[in-house]
Formats: sequence, structure tokens, C-alpha cells
Amino acid sequence: MAVVISFAFYNQFSDVLQSRILQQLNSIKTLKKNQVEKLIQSEWDSFINNPNLNSSHDIEIPDTILTSGIYDLTAHNKNKELTIGLIQAENDQFRVKVIPYSKIMNILLERTGMGETGESYLVGKDHRMRSQSRFFKDSLPYTIKVKTEGVKNALSGELGKGLYNDYRAIQVYGVYGPIKISNLQLAILSEIDESEVSEPLISLRKRLFGLMFLIMTIAIFISLFLTRIIANPILNMKKSLKVMTDGHYDETDPFASNSNEIKEMFIALDELKKSLSGSVNFSC
Repeated sequence: MAVVISFAFYNQFSDVLQSRILQQLNSIKTLKKNQVEKLIQSEWDSFINNPNLNSSHDIEIPDTILTSGIYDLTAHNKNKELTIGLIQAENDQFRVKVIPYSKIMNILLERTGMGETGESYLVGKDHRMRSQSRFFKDSLPYTIKVKTEGVKNALSGELGKGLYNDYRAIQVYGVYGPIKISNLQLAILSEIDESEVSEPLISLRKRLFGLMFLIMTIAIFISLFLTRIIANPILNMKKSLKVMTDGHYDETDPFASNSNEIKEMFIALDELKKSLSGSVNFSC
């Protein structure tokens, strides 16, 4: 019974913990998504409403861009740094402003509630990372390919969560969703390593195993003790009955009374001995 209860408690605790982690990650992802979208929209509004506003950049505008809008120009940046470009096209002329990379990273690098291994990051529709990886700080984000379940679903326009392998081929709990503003298409993900989430579960499992071992040990000792209490008087009675079958009715055996019922059984046995002994003596 103790094993069944412990197993049920462990499973319930595991389900609650996993659900709580995914809810927390979803809240973080949603907050960062809203902040990024709000930043981009604010920069766009400011750009459109200030015709003289421009920014210095070293980006060649691709021929595929013909209309005004918000674009991911990272692939056209010689440094391959996240480049979200605001483009106004008029009469084959382009006015361009690039949102500072630091403004977006300040949002993504906020890791409150993310634990030791949690991170939030952006991925482009080419499946290349756009923001700095927490685990590969010396690597250019654009060089990291991310073809995970979360990224594929997010770039397909899906919102979701679950347990899957991340870009390091490590199991993570993750939530994901798309960022779509104008011509911009990105995936945003918030993830935390499954091993970190499992630490309290592993600790709980060890404690439950220890508790079950202790309970089983105590139960075994108690059962052995109770067995002796019950078995010894019965064995004594068996011995007395054997003596009687051998024709010795005058012998009596001392007994320790551990319960009224057993005491009454011995008293009745003694009385039976006396009666049989009297009958034998009378017949002689």
C-alpha cells in the first residue's frame, strides 16, 4: 500500500511540476513576444511619422524588396548581426532605418524566472538563430542552425509547448510562437533544460525510496514480533496436546498471557487435563 501511495504521489507531483514549468515559460515567452512586437511597432510608427529620420547602415537592399514595410535583413548584413530594417519605398528610392540590436537583446536577455538553463531567443525563417545563444556566447547567432520541433511549428504560425530536443540536441521544456509584423517573420522560443526541471523530482524519488525502505523494514520487524506473540502460545498448546495424547494428564506448562483469548484457551486446556486425569484415576 505504501508503495502504491508513494508512486501515485510521485506521478501527481511530476505532472503538476511539468505543467507549472510550461505555464511559467509560456508567460515569459508571451511577455517577451509582446515587448518585442511593441518595440518594433513603436520604431515603425516613429520612422513613418518622421520623414527625415534615417539611420546609418551598411546594408544592400535586396531587389526582392519593392514595397514599404518591416523586413529581416540579417542575411544582407555583412556582420550577420540581427538586422530588423524599416523600409519606406517611394519612386524607387528607399529610406531605411535599422532597429538597434541592443534594444531587442535587452528584452531577450532578461532571464528572471528562467533558472540556470533557461533562455529566450529568436530564429529567422531560414532556421538560423537571430539572437545570442546563452550557451554559445562566442558564436555568431547567424551561424547556428535551429531546426527543432518548436522552431518549425512556430514558423508555420503555430503556438505550442512541450518536451523536445533543442538546437544542442538536449531535451528541453519549451514554448514557442510566431512574430509576424508586416513582412517580418520570426520564431520566438523560451526553453529550459529538462534536467534542471527534473532535479526536484530526482530528489523526491530518492526520499520516497528511502521512506518506502524504512516503512517496509519497520513492517517486517513488527510482523515478526506479532508472529512470535501469536505463534509461541499456540506452539505451547500444541506441546500440551501432544503430552496429553501420550497419556500424561498431570503435567502442566507455565504460559505467558499475551491476550485474554489465549489465556482462556490455556485455562480451558488445564481444566480438560484435570477432568481427564480425574476420569483416569477413577477408572483405575
